[in-house]
Amino acid sequence: MVVKKKDLKSLDLKKIEKDLGKFWVKTSEYLKKAADESLAIVKKGEENIKVFSKKGKLTVEALILKTRQERLYSELGKAVAKTNKLNGKKIMGLRKEIKELDKEIKTKTKKVRCI
Repeated sequence: MVVKKKDLKSLDLKKIEKDLGKFWVKTSEYLKKAADESLAIVKKGEENIKVFSKKGKLTVEALILKTRQERLYSELGKAVAKTNKLNGKKIMGLRKEIKELDKEIKTKTKKVRCI
């Protein structure tokens, strides 16, 4: 609304106040709705980040365990090649460690799927 200087005197200030009051009520309602919606979106984003973070952490832990397991397989192969026995103390210990790591890896991957 464009108001000229000479028309300013003729305007009724109370009428302008009333019009602005109506406009402000509607505007404040829209602003409250927008603020509530943005808070809901932010909360959803936070939840998604938490889930992604948990999955990433478990995946990295599983990869570390797999790497450790591969190293043990290498040591097992070397030990078997040296002794040609499958029941030596060192070999049995390595096999036990490999089985334990395998169980841990499976639990970590199941947790990732469940999240």
